Amino acid sequence: MQIIDDTKLFKQIKLGDTTAASQLIEQWHPMFSGFLARIAGIDDAADIAQDAYLKFFEKFHTFKNVSHARRFMYKTGYNRAIDTYRKKQNHASAHKEIKVNATNINHSSSHHVKHDLHAAIATLPPKEQAVIALKVQHDFTAREIAAHLGIPTGTVLYRIHKALNRMREFLSSHHIQEGMS
Repeated sequence: MQIIDDTKLFKQIKLGDTTAASQLIEQWHPMFSGFLARIAGIDDAADIAQDAYLKFFEKFHTFKNVSHARRFMYKTGYNRAIDTYRKKQNHASAHKEIKVNATNINHSSSHHVKHDLHAAIATLPPKEQAVIALKVQHDFTAREIAAHLGIPTGTVLYRIHKALNRMREFLSSHHIQEGMS
């Protein structure tokens, strides 16, 4: 399927083109579901994404542009993923599940550094995982992350700072040094 600019698809959807709606979701799905999997796990990500898509189309008429629509979808997914995480039996089992999910996401990758980084990310609380995922996967600025998650920019910067410190501590406690695999 040919990739069409999101803005063009957005305009076609506004005109009632249902195939454009399917194509827009198809284009967004890999990055969006990967983002959700980082927070809630692979198994829950599909359900959360489906709910976010439904809410997205319920509210579609209120969106001014494609950026507003994308922010709404990410914020909806993020909130649902955090709720799902909180509903886990206890923090210890949820923490173990996040580690397993992070390993499953990159099972095909055999590169040690990548594995070590994913293990470090898996130890982060879900809110810190979310900001790191948006920063790394999407290369969003702190302001864009704040808009997507509906939180202040200062909170985003704080969470990034805390996440990087936690990752450094994890890597150093496991005798993993920069530049070594």
